[in-house]
Amino acid sequence: MSEYSSRLAQQKFGDKIFNGTLEQAHFADKTFDLITLSDLLEHIRDLDAFMNEVLRVLKPSGLLMIVTPNAASFSCRMMGAKWSHYKAEHLHYFSPVTIKALLKKSGFTPLRSKTSSKYLNLSYIINQFRIYRHPIFTPLLIGIERLVPRSIKQANFPIICGEMLVLARKPS
Repeated sequence: MSEYSSRLAQQKFGDKIFNGTLEQAHFADKTFDLITLSDLLEHIRDLDAFMNEVLRVLKPSGLLMIVTPNAASFSCRMMGAKWSHYKAEHLHYFSPVTIKALLKKSGFTPLRSKTSSKYLNLSYIINQFRIYRHPIFTPLLIGIERLVPRSIKQANFPIICGEMLVLARKPS
């Protein structure tokens, strides 16, 4: 939650923006056909309460889409303790097995789990490796940065960085 980001969004979208938790929004039962949780679930303190609220505000047969770091991903195994998704603000880590267990426990029917990509540019990636240093990749990327024209560094392209996309359905 960010007052700053909320103000920016309100300038663009008006009063449709709410800065708070899902529970604080007080939506009516069965409000939504689809709920997307992109880079959110790993930050939630009380997963059980949150998932109960998601289930409550989702219509019967409604869809839930989750994007979250995959602790069983190739990049996690390759980067080890230096994996960029290991952050103090991440309270939970999931694999396809554990996210499926959470969904079932919460009353959802898991439908699909797959590797997810993000559109990133080289400048962003290099900056992430400056913050989350890796003994091999950080020096390599900083070296490459000097050789690559700015226009290429700013171009966005899909990259697999250890996240999964998960779809689930609320029973009817």
